[in-house]
Amino acid sequence: MFGNILYFIIVLLVYATYQPSETADFSAGEAVTALILMTVLFTVLVKAVFARLEKQIATEGSGGQDQRLESIIARQSILAIMLFGIDYTGWNCPGLPAS
Repeated sequence: MFGNILYFIIVLLVYATYQPSETADFSAGEAVTALILMTVLFTVLVKAVFARLEKQIATEGSGGQDQRLESIIARQSILAIMLFGIDYTGWNCPGLPAS
């Protein structure tokens, strides 16, 4: 639970400290396409990781899998924060509000 609060604080720091530049590096269409592509790739990755865990539980039983589950959730949360940072700051979208 404490880890989730830390993740939330990191996301707030990224959101609060971003200073958009005057010009956009990508058009709005390119940025939206990249955002959708990254979302789809993240979804596919998460489904594959949890499907692998499900197969491990089916073959090995559920004993000791709680630590693997927590590890997967932590890694996926960190990956989600990294993707948020890329989506929010990396694409330099023209429609983002100025601080």
